[in-house]
Amino acid sequence: MNVLPKRWTDLWNEWSIRVAILISLLFQIFLIMFASRRRNQASKLFILFIWSVYLLADWIAICALGLICSKQGQSDCNNYNQMHDTSKFNTIAFTGSKHNSSSQNDDMLLAFWAPFLLLHLGGPDTITAFAMEDNELWPRHLITLLFEVASAAYVFILSIPNNHLLAPTLLMFLAGIIKYSERNYALYLGSLEGFRDRMLKKPEPSIDYGKLMEEYAYRKECGEMVDVMSMIINANKKPEPSQDGETSDLVDKMRKAYRLFDMFKGMIVERTFSYHELEGSRTTFLGMSGQDAFQVVEFELNFLHEVLFTKAVVLHNLFGYVLRAICSCSIMVAFVSFFFLSRKHRFGFRKLDIAITYTLLGGAICLDAFALVMLILSDWTIVKLKSWPFCNTISKLILRVPPKKRWSASVSQYNLINHCIPADPTYLGRIVDRPTLFGKVDEMLCIQKMLRRMHIGTQSIDELQYSWDKDVTDELKEYIFGQLKEKPKRANYWKKAFSDFIVEEYPLEFGNMGKVDFDEGLLMWHMATDLCYFTDENAGKHDSITESKEDAVPVEASMHRKFCKILSDYLVYLLVMQPSMMPSSAGIGRIRYRDTCAEAKNYFHRVPLNGEKSDELIRRACHNLLFVTAEELEAASSISSVLLNARILAKDLKHMKAAKRWKIMSAVWTEMLVNVANQCPGIAHAQRLNKGGELLTFVWFLMNHLGSGELSIIKLV
Repeated sequence: MNVLPKRWTDLWNEWSIRVAILISLLFQIFLIMFASRRRNQASKLFILFIWSVYLLADWIAICALGLICSKQGQSDCNNYNQMHDTSKFNTIAFTGSKHNSSSQNDDMLLAFWAPFLLLHLGGPDTITAFAMEDNELWPRHLITLLFEVASAAYVFILSIPNNHLLAPTLLMFLAGIIKYSERNYALYLGSLEGFRDRMLKKPEPSIDYGKLMEEYAYRKECGEMVDVMSMIINANKKPEPSQDGETSDLVDKMRKAYRLFDMFKGMIVERTFSYHELEGSRTTFLGMSGQDAFQVVEFELNFLHEVLFTKAVVLHNLFGYVLRAICSCSIMVAFVSFFFLSRKHRFGFRKLDIAITYTLLGGAICLDAFALVMLILSDWTIVKLKSWPFCNTISKLILRVPPKKRWSASVSQYNLINHCIPADPTYLGRIVDRPTLFGKVDEMLCIQKMLRRMHIGTQSIDELQYSWDKDVTDELKEYIFGQLKEKPKRANYWKKAFSDFIVEEYPLEFGNMGKVDFDEGLLMWHMATDLCYFTDENAGKHDSITESKEDAVPVEASMHRKFCKILSDYLVYLLVMQPSMMPSSAGIGRIRYRDTCAEAKNYFHRVPLNGEKSDELIRRACHNLLFVTAEELEAASSISSVLLNARILAKDLKHMKAAKRWKIMSAVWTEMLVNVANQCPGIAHAQRLNKGGELLTFVWFLMNHLGSGELSIIKLV
C-alpha cells in the first residue's frame, strides 16, 4: 500500500533528477559569486548564507548522483525483465521497440549528466573549506571522491553498449575527476598535517663555528678589536632579496607581503623563526607608516586565507595551470561534440532534456570562464609575474579591479551596560531598538527558554541581538602601530601580566587596583571606560572637571577617548562571543561576565531609569553608577564585586584631567589588546580569516614582524 498518491510518486520519478541537478548548478553559481566575499564581510547573516549553501551544494550533488544510479539501474532491470517475459511477447512486439529506444535515450543522458555532478562536487576555486575543521576531514572527502567516481562510472558502464555520447561523456568525466581531485588535495594542504609538511624546507647548514673561532683568534692576535657576538650575527645574516625594478606602490607592497607570508605562514602552527628572518622583517616594518603596515599585513593574511580555504595553492603552479587547461579544453570540446552529435543522430531527446543539457554545459563553461578570470586577477598572479616594466603595468591593472578590500576593516562590538539596561519604554523605541525588538520576538517564541532547557547555548542569538560592527579607522591603525613600534624597545614589555603592567606603570594613581585576574580586570576597565565615556561630554573641548580654557583638552585626548571605547567593546565581544581567542587565564571570564550582568541588572532595578532614547538611557545609567556612597567604599575591601570596583576606578579616573585620563586608559586598552593577541592560539587566528578577519590577528602578525611576539626569538638591543 502506497502512503503517497501515485500521481505524486510519478511526479517525483519524473522530475527529481532534473530538479536536483539544476539546483546543484545554481548552488555552484552562488558559491563562485559570493564565497570569496566572506574574507571581507563580517555580517553574521552573510556568513550563515555562505555556510548553508556550502553544505547544501555537496548534499544535493551527492543526492542527485544517487538518484541517477537508482534510475539507471532500474531502467536496465526493467529492460532485462521485459526481454525475458514470454507472457508479454505480443505486447513487446508492438511497444517494446519504442520503450527500448526511450530507455536508451534516458540512459545516454543520465550517463552524460553524472560527470557534471563530479564537476559540482569539485566546487569553485573560491571555497574548498568553510572552516579549519573541514580541512581536517580530507580523508573523508577522499573516500567520498572514490565512491562518487565509482557511482558515476557505474552509470556510464551501464550505458556503454548503445551510448552514442561516449566522447563528450568521457571528456566531462576527465574534467570532473580533475576538479574533484583538486579540491581534495587543497583540503589536505590546508589541514594542519599538510600545512606542517609544507613548512619543512631544505635543511640549511649552520655556520662553521670552528672556522669562526679560528678567524676570531687570528684577528685578535693582529690587534683588532672584535666582538664574538657581532661576528656570529654577521655570519647568520643572509642577503636580502633584490628590489631592483620593483615599484613603490601597491605592487611593491604585494610582493613584500608575499615574501613575508612565505616566511611567516608557520606562525599558524607556532613555528619559531631565525634571526635573519625576524631582523629583515623588523627592518622592513620600522620604516612604514601605520596604514602601510596594515595594508602589507592585509595582503599577507589574504595569501594565508587562500591557502587554507581555497584552491589557490593547488592552482598557482605549473602543474596546476596544465590541469586547469586540460579541464577547460575538455569542457569546451564536450560542448562542441554534443552539439554536433545531437544534430547528426537525431536521438529523439525531449526538448526539456536538451534544454537541461545545454544549461549544464553552458553553466560549466561560464563557471570555468569566471574561474579563469579570477585566476588571472588574483594576488598570486601579481607575485608570479616578473618585475619587468611591462609586467608591472599588468600588475597595476589587476590591482585596480575590485574588490579592493581583503578584510572587513571592522571590529565587532559588545557592551555590558547596553546589555543590562532596561528596554526603551517608548513605543517607537521598542520598534527601532534592535535588542528590544529581538527580545520581544524571543519572548513570543520562547526560543532561548527552549534552548536552555535542552542545554543548548544561546551565544549566537545574543550575538545577533546585542553585537554590532564599527570601522577600524586610519587613526586607530596609526595609534596601534605606533605603540607596537615604541614599546618593544623595553625587553619583554608585552609579556608582563596585566596586573603587573598596571602596578608598574601607574602605581600612585591606582594602588592595588591592578592586582586582579585578566578577565576581571578587563570587565572592570570596560565598565569604567563606559562610565567615563558617557559622562565626559566635553572631551576634545575642555576638561570634564573644569571648563577653564587653561585646561583645554587637545584633540589627541578626544582620539584616545574614541580608541578606548572601540577597543573596550571589542575585547568584551571577544571575551563573551569568541572565548577561544582569549588567553587561558580568562577561562572563567564568561562566568564572571554573567555574574556581573546579573549584579548590574539588580542595581538598575533598584535605581530605575527615566529615559526616552537608548543613548539617553545609557547616559543616565552611567551617571547613576558613577555615584559611589561612603558605605560602598568601605565595603569594597571586603567583598569581591567587579561592578563596585569598576565604579570606584571610574571615580578615581574622573578626578584626573581629561588628557591624562584618556592617555592612561588608551595605554591600558592597548596593553590588553596586545596581551590577548600574544596569547591567542595561532589556529584560532586562522579560523577567523574566512569570517571577515580580526583586528587581533593584525596585531599578532605586526608584533611578530616587529620581533616582540611570543614566536619571536630576536633579541632587541
